[in-house]
Amino acid sequence: MKKNLLLLLITILLPFLSAAQVPVNLQVTLTFADYAIVQWEQGSCNQQDYVLAYKDSALTNWDSIIVSNSGTGVEIVNVNGLNSQTTYNWRVKCDSIWVNGTNFSTTSCFTFNYNVTDASCDGNSDGAVDLILSGGFPPYTYSWSSP
Repeated sequence: MKKNLLLLLITILLPFLSAAQVPVNLQVTLTFADYAIVQWEQGSCNQQDYVLAYKDSALTNWDSIIVSNSGTGVEIVNVNGLNSQTTYNWRVKCDSIWVNGTNFSTTSCFTFNYNVTDASCDGNSDGAVDLILSGGFPPYTYSWSSP
């Protein structure tokens, strides 16, 4: 009788004692003016689909995307249709557990115009590139490498 009661108790409690299925290592890979690339690892989540939810941090309503499990262990998702210069919250749901990612901010679009002045002769270093940037988040940084 005690053995049967113990077995019944274990059977009832086992689902509550098992580890929750959660994705891990939520990361924002890149952000742009109107979209971001986020990723996470499967962790202990073995579901067919995830729910990815995101929202403007100043608002209360969440938008969501159903993401099919790729089977690779890592999910990489483009979150499109975002507003520029906005901070977003995001999270991923596996089973009934939500895991929050770090907030991210979209950038501002920037444009550039350039004018190339060729060197007067091969080997001379009197050529130039004039570049004019606007928009984005100044001050700008740049990297130059010769061809």
